[in-house]
Amino acid sequence: MLPLTLTIPKPILPVCNVPFLVLQLQHLQRHGINDVILCLQYLPDSVTAVVNAAAKKMGIRVEYALETVPLGTAGAIKNAEGFFDDAPLMVCNGDVLTDVNLTEMIRVHQERNAQLSIAVTPVADPSAYGLILSDADGRIQQFLEKPGREEISAHHLHEFFINAGTYIINRELFAEIPTGRPVSIERETFPFLLRQGYRLNAFKEKAYWLDMGTPRNYLQAHEDMLTGKVGEGAVIARRGATKPSPSFSETILCGENTQVMNPAGLKGFVSIGNDVQIGEETVIEDSVILDGTTIGKHVKITHSIVGRHCRILDFTTLEAGVLGDNTIDS
Repeated sequence: MLPLTLTIPKPILPVCNVPFLVLQLQHLQRHGINDVILCLQYLPDSVTAVVNAAAKKMGIRVEYALETVPLGTAGAIKNAEGFFDDAPLMVCNGDVLTDVNLTEMIRVHQERNAQLSIAVTPVADPSAYGLILSDADGRIQQFLEKPGREEISAHHLHEFFINAGTYIINRELFAEIPTGRPVSIERETFPFLLRQGYRLNAFKEKAYWLDMGTPRNYLQAHEDMLTGKVGEGAVIARRGATKPSPSFSETILCGENTQVMNPAGLKGFVSIGNDVQIGEETVIEDSVILDGTTIGKHVKITHSIVGRHCRILDFTTLEAGVLGDNTIDS
């Protein structure tokens, strides 16, 4: 997502004009979770400013565990241990868009007396991910990290389930995570816990799931939100939105104080932030434009992401591009 993430940490990149972390907080709150710990390392002040404002409106409590150096996916959680109580901990990745049913996941975790539950999602090709094998009762039998074709075929599977980045971890398991060094929860902690005989459960639900870590997937997240494929996605996307004309497509989103001189030029799915100016005869298709950007006349933008406070000059063409904040493009 560079150069965009040079100034905007990935977890607070807007999705349909809402910082992604705020969408995650809303998802947690819908399932009764109102106490949140955020593990932060990169540009933490940017994150806390956004989250503090949202938490105040939502009436939730947020604590921050700061890392001076990156500690990995398990090391970051261990670093936050001082904030935990004795209840199981729900863990969510900061770049995964999902509408997994957390209430049901908690119920199954308790019903099966699991010490760790991992939400898993089906994929067509697991070779780029961590494949999780479990029995009919959901008990995890094996982790296969980025398996090759022969290794996949040897297990004679009809469906391939991978780690979906949402976990429930019982408090006692944190004693098994080393302190003061980087630790990967996927490559080190989970396999270790399995070898130690802990009850690890795979929560299988065909919920929406998308890793937003690439420009293509970030754009896909917008399309899926605007078309209602993500739980309450369409409702969230339309809340507070404006339309430049009555005939505006339902897959076009505009923020406040935004002026579009050629509404007919917005095609496919388009998300436009607040205080954006778009000139005459400009065409924007399947793209995201963030706050405060000015786009000139006769511009064509397709499959692109434009950062905050950019200037796109007249007669510019941008295709499959990513512009960081304050860019001038011609």
